[in-house]
Amino acid sequence: MKLEIRNVSDRGTKEERVVLLAKEDCDIGKYLVFITRKNGESVIYTSLKEPYWFPDKVVSRGDLVILYTKKGTSSFKENKDNSKSHFYYRNLDTALLTASNFAFIIEANTWQIEKKPTP
Repeated sequence: MKLEIRNVSDRGTKEERVVLLAKEDCDIGKYLVFITRKNGESVIYTSLKEPYWFPDKVVSRGDLVILYTKKGTSSFKENKDNSKSHFYYRNLDTALLTASNFAFIIEANTWQIEKKPTP
């Protein structure tokens, strides 16, 4: 995966956010972040909640992609090392990442939606 979870900051607070690092140039529109539960370090529950699908945007190697739970407007800023930080918001009023809830990222290179049923 070209985008990886670097950390979760301020878990369980109004300022909580998932910080992702671009390991290579990539289109973040291929990535979705969910909330899930874990049983140990390797077993993931299949109940994925609160999906966030990033908009199509190419970011560069070394850029940070920050997903806040709170309300806000998408933006970006240049960092001192010439990388960028890209900010996105779920626009929710309450924290999601409690002690038992974890961020889960999926790379979706292809997808399909069902066709409209014919009457």
